[in-house]
Amino acid sequence: MRRQRTSRCSSSSRTVRAQPPASKDEQYLQAAERFAEQGTKLFFAESSPLPKASHQHDHYEAATNGDTLLMALLQLWQIRHRPDVRVQLLHSDR
Repeated sequence: MRRQRTSRCSSSSRTVRAQPPASKDEQYLQAAERFAEQGTKLFFAESSPLPKASHQHDHYEAATNGDTLLMALLQLWQIRHRPDVRVQLLHSDR
């Protein structure tokens, strides 16, 4: 029996953060935005401000690194909308 693959927040957050936003290179920022949009569609619902544990579940789990996804989205937003402001985001990945 083959298990169905489940998308998790940690995969999306790593992908968004893997794009080197510090370089502000447009191609990387556009790729990060595409992954951010996909992650937002997969893991967020109107019913909760927290990301879902996976695209198949409707609950939040800290173990799936939803906080990392939120930090990656925040960093991308800051680079796009407030590049003049220096923000030091502290990630606490386990």
